[in-house]
Amino acid sequence: MDLIDQVEAWMREVSPGLSIVINAILEIDLVNIQYFYGDSNRYRATNVGFGITYTLPIIISVLSCRPSSLILVENPEAYLYPRGKAKMGELLALAASCGIQVVIETHSAHILYGIRLAVHRRKINYEDVQLHYFQRQEIGTNKVLTEVGSPHNIDKYRRIDRWTDGFFDKMGKDIMELMYMQLLINENQFIGQAKDSYDADALMEVLLAKNQELEPIQGEKQILDYS
Repeated sequence: MDLIDQVEAWMREVSPGLSIVINAILEIDLVNIQYFYGDSNRYRATNVGFGITYTLPIIISVLSCRPSSLILVENPEAYLYPRGKAKMGELLALAASCGIQVVIETHSAHILYGIRLAVHRRKINYEDVQLHYFQRQEIGTNKVLTEVGSPHNIDKYRRIDRWTDGFFDKMGKDIMELMYMQLLINENQFIGQAKDSYDADALMEVLLAKNQELEPIQGEKQILDYS
């Protein structure tokens, strides 16, 4: 496969069904790119989602790099839905496995999931992945200190050795709270009120009380099974 075919294949991983048509206008040193899905009309970059036009140059840069190159990528997850984010994480992990040094700045757990899946599928050695977490702390009244946490490592079972509060654990905590809320509604904890109408403050007090009863597991709260 040539570079164009590889780029199109990875763009389809990010946005299923996408096809790209490239027309070079050599006389004026311009390139015209059009996008389409199946039998749809062809669209200019200004008429497709930002995720496509933002992701395309990242994929081109990664696939055209040679071993020992350095790639710095800022927010590769921008404008993508979860599947696309995970695929971008997988692509960047594959690039690193080919001898390219990849430095990623991300706010997305899905990028991390893609990298962890690449480790799980043995597409990259777990020892070649390292995570750093930046955290701001207020010092005094008008001072804010940005700290770089010690490296987090992924083991051969794609587990992260330490979970940083507020990032990896956020989805689990939110799901736990939603489960508690549904449980309390189903059990009609609030006497005299309809199941779809409850006292939010009273509910939060119960949630916080129940939350204190749970034992943490590797920095995450347990998610109880009420099925």
